[in-house]
Amino acid sequence: MNKKNQLILLLLNASLFFAGLGIGSLFNLGLSPFSLHTHPAIELVFLSVVFFALSTLFSGLASPIFFLYFGLISSKAIPTNPIGMSLAIIPLAIVSFAGSLTGKFAALDLEEKENLFDHKKEILMLFAAGMIAAVVVGFLAAFFAGIDQTKYFPFLYASN
Repeated sequence: MNKKNQLILLLLNASLFFAGLGIGSLFNLGLSPFSLHTHPAIELVFLSVVFFALSTLFSGLASPIFFLYFGLISSKAIPTNPIGMSLAIIPLAIVSFAGSLTGKFAALDLEEKENLFDHKKEILMLFAAGMIAAVVVGFLAAFFAGIDQTKYFPFLYASN
């Protein structure tokens, strides 16, 4: 997979994440958002590591499914923190890209066409950038206010 295809995959990931948020909010699926019951920064770092591992395992090809699922389960958290929830895609997209590069270069290394460790600096820089972004977004998420659903979405709460 070349860089152009990986950019298209990143755009697909982002669009499916937001589609999952929208679908989950629209149909009120009631899926519980992922939570370790710790600080949001720790949870986002953990999720970033999981997304990196899964993107590495599947060479980034299954990452749109993970982003859609994460969007669906996170849709319940939109009323409490819409901006923070939307910003969560930044570190996840970065580490997913790093994971897809790792998977691609690992596959090429197995075929003895390239060496994975020739690209370790690029992969580690992307992974570190994703972790830093996860910590920053996790700490900033606490400062974003939620929305009052009854004020902005009264049709959802109108009594019959």
